[in-house]
Amino acid sequence: MEQKLFEVKDGVLIKYTGNEKDVVIPAGVTKIGDSAFDCCSSIESIVIPDGVTEIGKNAFACCTSLSSVAIPEGVMEIGQCAFRSCTSLKSISLPEKVTDIDIGTFAYCTSLKSLAIPAGVKKIGDGAFSNCLSLESVSMPPEGIEEIGCNAFCWCRSLKSITIPAGVKKTGRNAFAYCMSLASVSIPAGGKKTGDDALPDCLSPEPVSKPKGIEGIGSSAFYWCKSLSSITIPAGVKKIGRDAFACCTSLSSVAIPEGVMEIGQCAFRGCTSLASVSIPESVTKIGGDAFKNCNIAELPHPCLTIRDGLVIRDGMLLYCASQLESIVIPEGVTKIGQGAFRDCTSLTSVSISEGVAEIGGDAFGGCTPLAEIRYAGTKAQWAAMQRGASQSDFSVKSILCRDGKIEDAESCCSQDDGYSRMRA
Repeated sequence: MEQKLFEVKDGVLIKYTGNEKDVVIPAGVTKIGDSAFDCCSSIESIVIPDGVTEIGKNAFACCTSLSSVAIPEGVMEIGQCAFRSCTSLKSISLPEKVTDIDIGTFAYCTSLKSLAIPAGVKKIGDGAFSNCLSLESVSMPPEGIEEIGCNAFCWCRSLKSITIPAGVKKTGRNAFAYCMSLASVSIPAGGKKTGDDALPDCLSPEPVSKPKGIEGIGSSAFYWCKSLSSITIPAGVKKIGRDAFACCTSLSSVAIPEGVMEIGQCAFRGCTSLASVSIPESVTKIGGDAFKNCNIAELPHPCLTIRDGLVIRDGMLLYCASQLESIVIPEGVTKIGQGAFRDCTSLTSVSISEGVAEIGGDAFGGCTPLAEIRYAGTKAQWAAMQRGASQSDFSVKSILCRDGKIEDAESCCSQDDGYSRMRA
């Protein structure tokens, strides 16, 4: 290959100017400079000489035909986005001397199917393998890695299993977000916390046991793991974070161990199959909407009482915790809280007692089968009731009062006194 195709200065390959399919980088090069092969779409294979110790930022970015590259063992540093959007790259072998996989290094390598992280790596950077849509397996060393960055494996939708090594101190936000085929997750004993949004939207996880040593389950840790049917929370866990298991629609039962002190806001929201949950006396704080839109009929606890599928406190109906089709709001309730029945898609019938004086905004939004509300008071009382704004998906068309029916919710609420915000 002609030397004139390579611009080299002081051992640094600054730019490749050719359009060959198979490229052999000349001997004497010690560093491949930033963007040296950027967008060289004709290249299918590259041979890097043994003397190279560093690959710069964006060095091979957008080499969309590149399917094969051999990185020599002497390479110690691979820069940010070095192989980003190499959409034909099916495999890569990383040298043992590499300690960091930098930000976005292999992001959007959509043909990459398998990956082995070498033993020397201590950090996997933000978005390092994000959007590697074909990535099915990742082998990590049993120890040594200390940090997995934000979005590190985000949208690796073919990834089937992951074992997080012992010694990992931090797993960043959205580290495994949208890993839709993830069926097995193993987190080692001694870890401190699964990071915020570390494992959301993993649509196919099997039963997961979090090992002893874990002290907290972070926010959105298992968010939208739709196939997760059971979870074992070990002794030692003190806090279940916000949205930790939200929208785990196959989760049917949960036993929260003694020692847990806090269940975060929306922690189990939208777990539509969750019918059984036991909460120990050690829990002193349960966040708002923690069990909203679950399938729980009864739950007695000093911090939270669910009765007939409803959470009521001090005369206010806070939210619905069940999948009941018919709800009768009991006497004693004076206010229905904001979003109390939001997205209760099983709800077909609601009866509101005369004592209710206020309905919060969006209280029945998204209740698509609900076409009519029964109200024990008169039409005049309904018109005088304080009501908050509703969203465009408010489906109720009529209010059946004691003295007759108001045929459509929009016209009955179109007043100049502020109540007109409740509309279809």
